[in-house]
Amino acid sequence: MSFAIRELSSEQLPECARLIRESFLAIARRYGITSENCPQYAAFIRAEDLEARRSKGGLLFGLFEADHLAGCACLLPPSRESSPAMLELVAVQPEYRHRGYGRALVQHGEIAARALGAPTLDIVVINENAKLKDWYKSYGFTEIGEKVSSELPYTPCYMGLELDRGET
Repeated sequence: MSFAIRELSSEQLPECARLIRESFLAIARRYGITSENCPQYAAFIRAEDLEARRSKGGLLFGLFEADHLAGCACLLPPSRESSPAMLELVAVQPEYRHRGYGRALVQHGEIAARALGAPTLDIVVINENAKLKDWYKSYGFTEIGEKVSSELPYTPCYMGLELDRGET
């Protein structure tokens, strides 16, 4: 099946937020993440949260199969020239997984980050989620480090992808 990736409109943000919540809910349950101990986790995101990201320069894009939103992601641009771009909220509806859509969303984020002049594209995943870390490693991401926080019910693992900006 063919698909298209395009920027999301404000009217599409509620549907995108629902997709993200559904996509991250199983992980939240597996790692004991709740709206009480980690209200900012993706499984609890609202359309207003996505709009706030957009108002700060975030690029929200969706992957559409026909006219159906099957996946989405958010790219936060670099805060300054030497800073990384941050890819977050990469989500594919469960019934659309294993079709290469997640990889297509990451690739779209990589292309956009490169166009913004970012030296790297960073992501944050749950350190204990080895399967997801391995998936990102298969794309070329490497582990940058972990950050233990008493405020989070999991250990964040920071990963980065070096971007070739055509410099010699």
